[in-house]
Amino acid sequence: MLEESAKTDVSFLIPFDFDFLQRGGRVSKTAAGLGGLLKLVVCMKNQMMDAV
Repeated sequence: MLEESAKTDVSFLIPFDFDFLQRGGRVSKTAAGLGGLLKLVVCMKNQMMDAV
């Protein structure tokens, strides 16, 4: 039952600020600075989760 649910689960991640994304290599330093300046909010979505 848990394995079936894991195949259809969707998770969302909303980072606190762009520093996390920049340090993780997801955005450039310039993009992180501009996103922070414009006070953008990022919402990342992961549709496929591995069953553990």
